[in-house]
Amino acid sequence: MIFNIILFLSVVLLLILEMGLDYGCGTNFFSPLVTLLAVAAALIVPYLHDNIRKKNEAKTDLKIIGGKTIWQGENNKVKFFRLLIENKGEAVAEDVEPYLFRIKTPEGNERGGFVPMPLEWMHVFKLQRDILPHQVVYLDLFRLRPEKDGLLVCDIASSVGINHGKNLCQINYEDDARLEIILYQRNGKVMHCALDYGKELWTKEIISSGELNLVEL
Repeated sequence: MIFNIILFLSVVLLLILEMGLDYGCGTNFFSPLVTLLAVAAALIVPYLHDNIRKKNEAKTDLKIIGGKTIWQGENNKVKFFRLLIENKGEAVAEDVEPYLFRIKTPEGNERGGFVPMPLEWMHVFKLQRDILPHQVVYLDLFRLRPEKDGLLVCDIASSVGINHGKNLCQINYEDDARLEIILYQRNGKVMHCALDYGKELWTKEIISSGELNLVEL
């Protein structure tokens, strides 16, 4: 950017010199213009350099700040459990890709047969999305729905695991669990955190980060 500005000013100066020579102008014509261009370069170049430096120093800072449950679907038969994610940094978090990475029991035993599953962004029908500085977005984590026998089923909010067995695409509504969430970004930064799941969270509309017992890993 700075090189392009200097090149542009140099070209303008050469054009002015050529025009001046064509019209037989003397040094009294050139001196003020050269001074003006030099002053412009002295003012513009540091300004651009400072802007570029600030842009390079800006960082992303993704945080899970809480959760929310809401009834949706036909006749409000499906209840969604969503995580609220905020970019507390000053740079755009690009191509953020979310995963439910691991499921554990409260005692720390890892769920066998489970593989990391991509989660779904609310209102964004693709795996990756950008998150602007200070923007809060919603990430679907679970969908609670009744089966024909009246039992409640808790699906992981991912289209990937559909029809691949309960051990992959569901958790037990009644059981407590410790979940690990990972958010990948285009710049290589990774947000890895753990949070608690319990059926009592479904009774709340707004869930604080403290109630989720959030810990960054």
